[in-house]
Amino acid sequence: MAHYVLFFPGQVVTERLLENADLAKVSDGQERYEHTEHGPEGGGVVVGWPNSRPADQWKKDDKYGYWIGTRSGDAPNPVDLRRQHTYGGFDVAMADGLLWHLPCYKSMQTVMRYVDGELQETWPPEHREFADRCQDAEAVLTTMGLLNGDPDRPEHDVDLLEIVLEALQINYKLTPRLIAHLGLINTRSLQAAILVVLGAFSQDDSTGIVEIQEVE
Repeated sequence: MAHYVLFFPGQVVTERLLENADLAKVSDGQERYEHTEHGPEGGGVVVGWPNSRPADQWKKDDKYGYWIGTRSGDAPNPVDLRRQHTYGGFDVAMADGLLWHLPCYKSMQTVMRYVDGELQETWPPEHREFADRCQDAEAVLTTMGLLNGDPDRPEHDVDLLEIVLEALQINYKLTPRLIAHLGLINTRSLQAAILVVLGAFSQDDSTGIVEIQEVE
């Protein structure tokens, strides 16, 4: 088991440490804060999790100044980074060669709320914007026939990458910058992932390969 660790040079332990570095989404209440004088940039704070191991490979985030640490030969994987509560979907082989469980927005639990005086089924507040964006993307891509071909063609302006990045963050303790650091997305994995998230796929259970199919 392995989990990335984070190092904040010259910092002291504070509850806002992750939030200030745009890392609030990786917090699950299990993170541990420890001061060290032997970080990749001297003294500072190491943030780890119960399944973290001492890092021997570090990469600095130039925007926020923290370091991402991993263990050589034991890179973080989907089991390590999965959230306690996840949404149903299918496994997708991402660019690192591992299977990551991406949610299908159609399987995300809805709730009944009053909207303009009428009881309607709607998405939970924390994922409403994501679900609405997926719904809009599906409508555009289906109308253009791109879900029955190559959804990465340039004839549309739907931000497929943004949708897949958010889908990964829903089920895993990740941020866009951590996803980039782990090298999870390339053209092929992006195409497979968007089909799963939008529910426009068929899957060979023996291989885990996601194939394109038309959305009815």
